[in-house]
Amino acid sequence: MASIIGYVIGIVTAVVGFVIVDSVVAAQSWNSTLATTIATYIVPIGLLGVLGMAAFLATR
Repeated sequence: MASIIGYVIGIVTAVVGFVIVDSVVAAQSWNSTLATTIATYIVPIGLLGVLGMAAFLATR
């Protein structure tokens, strides 16, 4: 049971972290196109990677 709780906490932390990073990049960006590109492509890919890694670690 404790491992499931840790798994959920890990996913929530990863999601919140990516949202914060995305918000900071968009706010600090001198180029709105760059911010849009990051928000559209890099963040979802990174998020999928983190979720995949979390699932892999949870099933080990």
